[in-house]
Amino acid sequence: MPEQHAQCHEVREAVKKMLWDCQQGPPPLIHRGADLDPLQRDLRFVPVDNPNPRVLSQRQIVDYNERGFLAPFRVFDTAAARENREFFDKLQVKAEAIDRDRYSIMSYHLCSARLYDICMNERMLDLVEDLVGPNFALWTSHFFSKSPYDEKKVPWHQDASYWPFDKSRCVTAWLAIDDADAGNAAMQFLPGTHRMGHLEWKTTLDPAANPQEIVDAEKLGQPVLNVLQAGEISLHADMLAHGSEPNNSDRRRCGLTLRYAPLDVRALTNWHEQAIICRGSDSSNHWPHHPRPDGEYW
Repeated sequence: MPEQHAQCHEVREAVKKMLWDCQQGPPPLIHRGADLDPLQRDLRFVPVDNPNPRVLSQRQIVDYNERGFLAPFRVFDTAAARENREFFDKLQVKAEAIDRDRYSIMSYHLCSARLYDICMNERMLDLVEDLVGPNFALWTSHFFSKSPYDEKKVPWHQDASYWPFDKSRCVTAWLAIDDADAGNAAMQFLPGTHRMGHLEWKTTLDPAANPQEIVDAEKLGQPVLNVLQAGEISLHADMLAHGSEPNNSDRRRCGLTLRYAPLDVRALTNWHEQAIICRGSDSSNHWPHHPRPDGEYW
């Protein structure tokens, strides 16, 4: 019996630590280019070369290499999408109770079995594998929830610009929790900008969810609206310029971003510490693997 009590105590302490990590969130994002200047980073897009994809066609891989994104893909059916929305509604209430705003609900896969399972959805992982290869990890999960009449925009930006990884090889799966369209400020892409290298940016002075803004983005091509129904995902490269307008509608627009990286990518700070190894193995032990929680600890 004493041994069982000790084991229970260890489990409780582990759960408390996971909950604390969830409440604190991941390390702060680095938004200033100067902060990353001393780090050696390769911010070049490397085209996908996959002769035997699991799901994608060769035409889709060519499109991804040329445009920097693919969409839409149905991952969750209508019933599962509704369950995802109900889950997020409850999570948002809890997160806001500990002063987390709707743009900073991050890495709850550490203490939520349901969110962990979403991150590890086999259909989604097959799609990601076709773009990054058979060995990869999820390094964060992040809800972006634009409330009705939210005045914040997300300026045109490249994710890899402020991510402290040694090379730009990450792929984001953007899962629609709510329907996303022109009316409620769906995300937009600037096709082909992932092949233009690290674009010049400035600090925006407007109300924004991201303070980086690409200079003269309107000269970089015609934006494409990422229209998704709840339960669908898009996939985009970490060097692709994207953003969204304020939500001037009476409908929420919530999405879950899932960030996946090949296991040969190296974090130059501690941004890899909340990872799940989704497929393959990391012989270097750079990437940790957090096991699936056995319940909901938030």
